[in-house]
Amino acid sequence: MCTVLLLTLVLCVLLTQNLRASEQGKIEERMPFLAVRVPRWFAERYRRAAANLRLNSDRLTTPFDLHETLKDVVDMDRPRDLVTDDGLPPRGYSLFQDIPDDRTCADARIDPHWFVLII
Repeated sequence: MCTVLLLTLVLCVLLTQNLRASEQGKIEERMPFLAVRVPRWFAERYRRAAANLRLNSDRLTTPFDLHETLKDVVDMDRPRDLVTDDGLPPRGYSLFQDIPDDRTCADARIDPHWFVLII
């Protein structure tokens, strides 16, 4: 049963610990573990998306990106806004898109409270 499911679905695992009182807990809260596995058929049908997923593993991503990714899982052909009404880049990119390698916390509209570097 599990093998059949892994052959047909996109699996996302998001893990964080609730140890906010410690320095390690603050880092983990701000940088949770995320793993995404796509089935072989998906990687073959959506080669660019699968390549971008691997590429984005070393880029600044946020929970808003995961949200856009899950929307793509439901509809890979949906239209995407490249610029918001206020002229800014979107708050979330799908992990199946090429997320800019020079993306900053300001670009992602991440509040300074969530910066890992200030801990």
